Amino acid sequence: MNVERIKRLFRTRNRYLMVTIGFAVWMLIFDANSLLLHMELDQEIEKLENGIDFYQLALAEDRDKLEQLQSDPWQLERFAREQYWMCRPGEEVFLVPTQ
Repeated sequence: MNVERIKRLFRTRNRYLMVTIGFAVWMLIFDANSLLLHMELDQEIEKLENGIDFYQLALAEDRDKLEQLQSDPWQLERFAREQYWMCRPGEEVFLVPTQ
């Protein structure tokens, strides 16, 4: 019974069908240009494009901040005091920890 079934599977028509199915599986899963690889690469491209958007927004914010610092001396002094703890001659700087 099993032998007849196996012989029936390997008739001429079924051979071509099996070879075609095997080829399709090979191309979709095991080949260097497989569908799985393309899906992974598409995800990586999407991640990188999101990174581009993030950095473009950060760049725009930094340009705005730079423009403010260059146009307003009070903003420049405030930035220097807050970020670099600079002070005028004769002043003392006290650092207060925040939590």
